[in-house]
Amino acid sequence: MKKYILILSVIFLFNSCSKDKNPVSVIDTLYVNNPKIFYCWLKTFTQDGILYSNPIVNPSTTSVTMSWGSSSQTLFSYLSDGKMYFYSGSVHYFGDTTINVQIIAESDTGLGCIKVPSGTSLVFPSELDTLPIEDIKCKWTTAQRADWYKLNVCYNIIDTMGYYHGGTNYIDTFLIDTSFTIPLNYYLDPIARGYEFQVVIEPYSGPLYSPNALGNMSGKIKGFIYGVGNAGLSSFFVGAPLKIVKSKKKYSK
Repeated sequence: MKKYILILSVIFLFNSCSKDKNPVSVIDTLYVNNPKIFYCWLKTFTQDGILYSNPIVNPSTTSVTMSWGSSSQTLFSYLSDGKMYFYSGSVHYFGDTTINVQIIAESDTGLGCIKVPSGTSLVFPSELDTLPIEDIKCKWTTAQRADWYKLNVCYNIIDTMGYYHGGTNYIDTFLIDTSFTIPLNYYLDPIARGYEFQVVIEPYSGPLYSPNALGNMSGKIKGFIYGVGNAGLSSFFVGAPLKIVKSKKKYSK
């Protein structure tokens, strides 16, 4: 399968297209030079993290606490495949509040802080739009407190008989701007009568994913704290899809 990656192939989680929380490849130098690297993602509905360490840390002396305003919570944790995983199991509406995160692993500590961006939404294309077969210009609203956006695009091909086929490309990339054009040559297929697309855009605060990116944590444990706002999503058609679908929809992976 081909991948259409505009900036960097770091496949992070998203519901219908792709999901894999393993960003170590983007900070190889930082990871090699530090025996403990921590990643934390703070959202309204989930707050979780991963600690990579060599050697493996003792779970009984490892903890992560987040605090904001007059509130605080120590995350639940478990050890799996040599990594410590952390999660809150709680819903928090952080708003414009600064969230402080502290990790303690044996005798080492790491500190960082972040604000969670507001949500974003797709301005164009709208949900269930039908567009002509040409370059697709996507536009979304600016999210307050966002430093950059993660864009994911996947699609189905609808052939002349009305059958669905998974597209052979997908886009998974990171942008500073609030617009992006999906080029015609990304999705054009000779068997297609039409296409069904899904576009997901997530606002992020924190360091942009990039090779040898610098973290935003101080202390002996280095790492990355990210705030992630509510995503915008739009499913729409391109071309003239048939109303009767002859096979179950399945987005490309």
